[in-house]
Amino acid sequence: MSSTASPINTEALAYYLTYQFVPKTFSDYQFPKTYDLKNTLKQNETQIAKDLYARLNNVIKTSLEQTTRPVGLLLSGGVDSAILLYLLRKNTSKKIYTISGAYASDRSHLKLCGSLAKKYNTVHRELIITPADLLQLPHLYSTGFESPIGDNGFLATHLMFKALSSSTNTIYTGDGADCLFHGLKAHYLNLLDRNYLHRLKPHSTSSPMITQKFLLPKANYPDYEHYKYDEIFLTKNEAHKYLGMDLDLAKPLKTVLRTIKASDPIKKTILLDLNFLVVNRVDYILKAAAANKIQMVLPFLDPTLVDYALRIPSKYFIKNSRQKYILKKAFNNELPNEVISQRKRGMTPPFLEWYAKNQSFVLKTLNKARGLGVAPEYIRYLVENINRSNQYAYGMRIWLILNLVLWHEGQRTTLGVKP
Repeated sequence: MSSTASPINTEALAYYLTYQFVPKTFSDYQFPKTYDLKNTLKQNETQIAKDLYARLNNVIKTSLEQTTRPVGLLLSGGVDSAILLYLLRKNTSKKIYTISGAYASDRSHLKLCGSLAKKYNTVHRELIITPADLLQLPHLYSTGFESPIGDNGFLATHLMFKALSSSTNTIYTGDGADCLFHGLKAHYLNLLDRNYLHRLKPHSTSSPMITQKFLLPKANYPDYEHYKYDEIFLTKNEAHKYLGMDLDLAKPLKTVLRTIKASDPIKKTILLDLNFLVVNRVDYILKAAAANKIQMVLPFLDPTLVDYALRIPSKYFIKNSRQKYILKKAFNNELPNEVISQRKRGMTPPFLEWYAKNQSFVLKTLNKARGLGVAPEYIRYLVENINRSNQYAYGMRIWLILNLVLWHEGQRTTLGVKP
């Protein structure tokens, strides 16, 4: 996207409003694009789990050798961050600073996080993120970014980094594990659709749940692979109506998809995630880290681990409806059962509460988007649906515009342009 004070390039704007990121032609992350079935591991699942444990342990051990200072960890209570905490403590006796963020309206995971911190002897703190924290976004964007960060975890991640930055400059996160080990909700829905529900038609007499989860995404976003079930926010008709564009919004995805060579559907999904989702969205954590002078360590994206994980037989990624099966098996005897057996939970902002308690700021910011090429009709549509923003799609559409405007104002500040 342009960093000048002029309206945003409409094609870049359309892609951002569709994917919550601006697809990039260059990234520091480079991943394999081809999977050959001949490379599949022949060992049984017990041996593979043992080897996976050893390889991830080596990644952690090697990374710890790069610093003499204490390290930090974003601890969510989920299996990915719990694995990293276990391995960090296994490989070092120095201080580990952990932090667990929670929105004021949902603190249900903090008890488990506190229990893990105590078990592994960390210096732990909890950070409660309130609606008032939304007003920190303008200052964050004033530090300078080349593109808006649409991921809804951006602000929370920044606040946690900021809280830890006085104690450590090296922080670990479990980002990438869900993509590498086929653990996203969209993966499960896509697998279910592919194996059982693909015959359903848009006007079938199925249950409302089936219609909402499977048929509507397929009807509205037919060209978006598994992403249609979670993270696509602009349809072709909406782009025409609100941006005056007849654009193939799926083009960036299709461009990457054409480079992926894999006959196995699960491996194809993983390769696509690494080369499209991860490459384009990892900015939300890297930019928040840079703003706080933090060095990030993302063990699950280590090239040696990625290479090994891609060779694991697909049947071990999801087994008996258990996603990330082989990763959990690798650490089944090391982590508390409540960590291994819990259902995946996200950390989505309570958008409705945030927007309602910052109504003046939200409305003012949305209206500024008119000057960036966003149609007044689309702004009106968002304003009229603020009261429905407890629904993820509405909350995210508003979030994207807020971040777009605040990013652009941050660029103007950097360039010395008066508001």
